[in-house]
Amino acid sequence: MVKFRSALESRLILGRYGAECSAPPVRLSEEPLENFFQIAGWPGDCEEKMMPVLSKLGLPGMGIVGTTQHSNGKSVFRVAPERLHVRTQNSEIWNWVSQYAEANNLSALDLSHARTIICLTGGQSRDLLSRLVPIDLDPEIFIPTSFALTGIHNIPVMLHRLSYRTESPAFHLFVPYSWAASVWDLMCEAALPFGYEVH
Repeated sequence: MVKFRSALESRLILGRYGAECSAPPVRLSEEPLENFFQIAGWPGDCEEKMMPVLSKLGLPGMGIVGTTQHSNGKSVFRVAPERLHVRTQNSEIWNWVSQYAEANNLSALDLSHARTIICLTGGQSRDLLSRLVPIDLDPEIFIPTSFALTGIHNIPVMLHRLSYRTESPAFHLFVPYSWAASVWDLMCEAALPFGYEVH
């Protein structure tokens, strides 16, 4: 069986780097992606055809663009009116969805090996991100469960604010696998004035 190789393998050197500050440093790490796929339909009957998929995922509907839905270990991102990205630990869901999509004129695409998740936590993580992404990260606007399709130096990323870490901001960046090392290096460089830990 082919073993998945991290795009950040050579960068994940544990330790503290950058400025020595009194505030806790930001923390950078990689999180396993598990299973990640896209399912999309066509205008008109998309939501109707998606309902069995949503039911399988434990969701009442497609949700709204920019807000993550969660159900029993699954995260669903409505990235466009007729397009969902799904993250799950259960590989059997992908097998079912791909077969259902083929039989019902939907498009399903496995992205599990096409993305890397960079995890950013710590009290200054929002300040660090504000140097990198052109979106409003005000905590009253970009609230927990929010996500946005944005970019870092012209590299497309999906930024997701986590809902289970409200005492200290926490974010996931879904980065194209081939650009993950470049985004990591840019983040580490921008984090030097704050001090950061790799863990």
